[in-house]
Amino acid sequence: MPKITGNQPRSITPQAPAEKPVASAQVEATKTAGWAAKAGQAAPAAAAAPIPDRQKEIVCPVLGSMVKEGRIKLEPDGTLKLSDLRAATKDLQMDAGLRGGLTATGFIANTPGDIMHNTLHGEMNVLDLRSGSIKHPGDSAILTGGKFDQSKFDALVSHAEGGVMTTDSFAKAISANVQRDLVPGQKIDTLLRGKNFSAVEFGALLASFGTPDPKSGKLGISVEDMRALYQDKKLPPANKATLVEATALTASLTLKADAALAGSAFRSLATATGLSDAGARISQGREAGGTAGGQAAIGAGKAANCPHMAKAGQVPRNVNDVVNAHTPAGLSE
Repeated sequence: MPKITGNQPRSITPQAPAEKPVASAQVEATKTAGWAAKAGQAAPAAAAAPIPDRQKEIVCPVLGSMVKEGRIKLEPDGTLKLSDLRAATKDLQMDAGLRGGLTATGFIANTPGDIMHNTLHGEMNVLDLRSGSIKHPGDSAILTGGKFDQSKFDALVSHAEGGVMTTDSFAKAISANVQRDLVPGQKIDTLLRGKNFSAVEFGALLASFGTPDPKSGKLGISVEDMRALYQDKKLPPANKATLVEATALTASLTLKADAALAGSAFRSLATATGLSDAGARISQGREAGGTAGGQAAIGAGKAANCPHMAKAGQVPRNVNDVVNAHTPAGLSE
């Protein structure tokens, strides 16, 4: 039975057709994200009114695609039976272990107060996922606002390798999304739950829909298939995915995302390593100093090259001598 709440039942509003291109400049703008847009694809309008809850797209692109393709039947309020979800994932050739793992998340998909209801009734509400336990910081956020977000999609596929999202690509995207959402009060949740949930999601996505490159052997999903999934609600061709494969990919994504995050941390000007590296780039003429970060790096570079700090020469006392000793011209002498 559908869950009874104090709100009126919600109906599923069919997705509106994709917007027509309004100018060639919009198509050209999408090419800067590391992939080539097809003719006729354009970014949606930048300014849009808030979308009512009843008209928002399902935040999970796979579930949204399964609903649109008729693989899963929803009740008018957005409730689906987990047994129907399990049957639908079987049609996608997932093995029993992976099907069980994915459908079991339905128990915790909504709020903590819904866990008992979802467990007893074997159901979940896909329209309430945005306020549920599995919606997390550090995700792609492409559908968080209620419809396809072109800028968030561009950010995701900017990590693609030759038009394909590989494990390396997804790991870099996870790292970037985690850093994007590292706000005060949520840092621990973002670094732990956010990063790990993202790795699980993209690991299952790669296991289910990824294909190996004939030359490199890397597993990946094309940018065009990613667009079809998120924007058009169309599932890519499915594999015979297993829980073992999905778990291995999740572990790989986690390690690579951790490495990317660590690299970003060491390159930060907040660390001695980052300041030293930035100072070296400045001293070699490989970085501009117009930003605040650049100015800080310039200071680090000059400090590293200052002979007086190393007590190699007498500390200047005269104002003109001090200025000359700490300018690029003075340091080069």
